[in-house]
Amino acid sequence: MSIELWRNVSLVWLSLLCFVALLIPLVILYFAVRGLRIAHQKVGGGLRRLRAYSQTMNQGSGVISQRVAEPVIRAQRQVTRWQTAIAQLWPGNQEKGGNS
Repeated sequence: MSIELWRNVSLVWLSLLCFVALLIPLVILYFAVRGLRIAHQKVGGGLRRLRAYSQTMNQGSGVISQRVAEPVIRAQRQVTRWQTAIAQLWPGNQEKGGNS
């Protein structure tokens, strides 16, 4: 048996070990990418539904906040009108400042 035979056997053996050692991570990566793609598809549909619910809630809260705030603003506006009218009727109630 010559050294060339053992060299060829060792090259085949090392090539086989390298192939097996690289094949295992490749298989793991293949299934990981496949699983992530499936997860992305499932999560994407759920996120679209959540975004639709969020937009509906945003619009609803805007309408409700307008309904709640409108009477308060109207009442404050009326109070300010009355205060301005009374201040104009009473000459001594003018704000200090302006002309000294």
